Amino acid sequence: MSYFPSSYTLNAANPQNVDQVAFTIAPTTGTVKVQVVSGGSWYACTNTAGSVTCATTSPQATAATVNQLTVVAAQ
Repeated sequence: MSYFPSSYTLNAANPQNVDQVAFTIAPTTGTVKVQVVSGGSWYACTNTAGSVTCATTSPQATAATVNQLTVVAAQ
């Protein structure tokens, strides 16, 4: 499995908050979760034919603490 360039969407009202992570994954797979802080919360993702988006708002991820992108995917 591989995933390709990710993008982080900052909150429009408070750009210190990260609201979403997006990337593509190959091969396309079913369930995808991400972690953006080492040892932090896992976020569920929506995977549409390999185009993945993950809301990072519950709990809210912050730009100051984001230090990695760990992806777990299962078919």
